[in-house]
Amino acid sequence: MLLKLYNRHVCHIIRSVDQTKLNCYWIDYEGCRVTLDAMIRGYINHLNLHFGQIHELL
Repeated sequence: MLLKLYNRHVCHIIRSVDQTKLNCYWIDYEGCRVTLDAMIRGYINHLNLHFGQIHELL
């Protein structure tokens, strides 16, 4: 239930993003630029990574 509500909140935030800010970027831990657009688009892959980790634990 927590995961569902958390992701519902993340979806709400993504829907609320100012489209003109999608090319804004951060510098990640490896020194690479990561745009807001790439972060949003990569969210599902990130979730799948965690689901795989949980699956391994089970």
